[in-house]
Amino acid sequence: MKNLILSKYNQLSILFLLTAFSGLLLMFRIKISDSFYLLFLVWNVFLAVIPYGITFSIRLKPKLFSHPLSRALVFSVWMLFLPNAPYILSDFTHLQWTSGQFLTLDTLIITGFSLLGLLYMYYSLRDMQEVFCSTLSRKQNLLIIIGICLLLGFGIYLGRYLRWNSWDLIQRPEELASDIGNLIIHPVRNKFAWLITLGYAAISGVSILIFNRMKWAH
Repeated sequence: MKNLILSKYNQLSILFLLTAFSGLLLMFRIKISDSFYLLFLVWNVFLAVIPYGITFSIRLKPKLFSHPLSRALVFSVWMLFLPNAPYILSDFTHLQWTSGQFLTLDTLIITGFSLLGLLYMYYSLRDMQEVFCSTLSRKQNLLIIIGICLLLGFGIYLGRYLRWNSWDLIQRPEELASDIGNLIIHPVRNKFAWLITLGYAAISGVSILIFNRMKWAH
């Protein structure tokens, strides 16, 4: 445990500082406006932490996830929650309801929380690659990342526009499957959905590339 935390000291420091900065801005917003508007960002970050917590646990006890069945199960659960991390990007839509005097502040707050979500996505993805994909070739890893980014984009669309969440896979699986099936069977009719999916997939992919090239993100 201690060795793992020490090896992650840099990223944990970045996550802590960004969380503190974003949290203080949000508290300041609440204080001066006497409104809890944007407080939902705290919940969204909590959901973004879940996939990071999953891969952190895997790094802590890798032997517990050595069996193919356990790997498949953990990967499925991780993939189910991972879209919650970049999903915070879509919260910029709430700026349309922000009054002019708070527009700059609200933009800073959502930007901070969005960056936090992207970092949780990036760090979690790196951990998953190191544990489960270390034996794969560079090309195979690239294909996996592209596939994951597409799933992330699709997950963000389902959450933002169709208002589904990760828990609905258990609570309302038939309705969720029906909506997903409709999108797949009628791609032309649902071209907006696929454009949004590709857009968020591209943003996620570009974010990963940028973080890969930034020394402070390692």
